[in-house]
Amino acid sequence: MMSYRIDICEKITAALHESPYDEKKIEKTIELFYVQVLKEAKMTGHSVESVTYEVLEGIDEGMTKKPEKVEDTLKSASRSIADIIHKSAKKTICEKKRKVRFAKAELRETIEAEKVHLNESLEAFKHYAREKSYRKFEMSLQEREREIVEYIHKITDKFQYNHIHKIKDSYDR
Repeated sequence: MMSYRIDICEKITAALHESPYDEKKIEKTIELFYVQVLKEAKMTGHSVESVTYEVLEGIDEGMTKKPEKVEDTLKSASRSIADIIHKSAKKTICEKKRKVRFAKAELRETIEAEKVHLNESLEAFKHYAREKSYRKFEMSLQEREREIVEYIHKITDKFQYNHIHKIKDSYDR
């Protein structure tokens, strides 16, 4: 694998060699290259700082044919790189927010299903006690019903209100 420094240097050198200096072409070359660099850095866990520094070195070296344009190119590259990182951050955050919304909906559905299970168990207890004429067991079910109502309350409070409603969507820009 080539280093980012060498790769961007070669791309800029080639762009400068092909035709007269074209600032927009150089900017586009850097942008397209950095999009891929950032994607790879995120996938591999490499430091964005180190890969960005390496890209800047490559840009500097690639501009040797036009040394008077190096700082302008670096200035433009820094703006493009920051914009690329920002767009990537927004995309990643939006994807995570979407997953959180789906997870919230799934959690609510799970809570409702578990509440139904608790209520169904109570109905089964009652039905069985009546069918078998177990009066003592049937009388004890009033206490079981209070416990089940409390279980449902705890499940709902603990998960639905304390976890779902505290998650705020603060990155909407």
